[in-house]
Amino acid sequence: MIGDRLRKLRKSHGLNQEKMAQLMGITRRSYGLYEKGTRTPTAERLSLIAEKLPVSLDWLVMEDGKASSHMLKDETFMSVRLLAECGIKGWQEEQGESTLKVGRPNDLTNDSAFAVMATGPSLVPEGIRPGYVCLCDPETKPESGDIVYIREKSGRCALKIFRLKDDNWVHVEGYLPPDEVGEQLIYCEKRKLDLIEILATVIYVKRRP
Repeated sequence: MIGDRLRKLRKSHGLNQEKMAQLMGITRRSYGLYEKGTRTPTAERLSLIAEKLPVSLDWLVMEDGKASSHMLKDETFMSVRLLAECGIKGWQEEQGESTLKVGRPNDLTNDSAFAVMATGPSLVPEGIRPGYVCLCDPETKPESGDIVYIREKSGRCALKIFRLKDDNWVHVEGYLPPDEVGEQLIYCEKRKLDLIEILATVIYVKRRP
């Protein structure tokens, strides 16, 4: 559980909850709810604490973060490109490479592969929640229904559901925010092909425990 790992991380640095809250830019009460597991930190908060201490994001939020050491080991990790809110209005400026790292699978040998973090709810019905990290391969051709990362030449980027690509457009889907009963309706959109710089298929999703 993320709360348990935050507690372990805090104690390993000799910090109290008040200091951890200051590092994350929140109140001590809000941080206490994180450790209790009654509230989940946003991806931005996790990114902030992982960068400041520092700690491997892979260890902090992923299900396979059971390594004997949670400190960074560059030779087995890959950088995370921070991805802003995903959704119908989720095309945001990519923030570039960060100091955050996630474990690279042994069978992912493609040097052009990279990782992005989802921070919005538009792909929750597809099993991708805020804080999940998606490993993307631009050399793998997407099929209908695959999750893809799209980066436009303007710098705007998002995670979407791929449907098809024709001579002029890439057709994708996503989900609207939950309604009053928690359901999320799907929406369709298209992006002009000649404006797209990167179209990469998501081949691994690293989840929270």
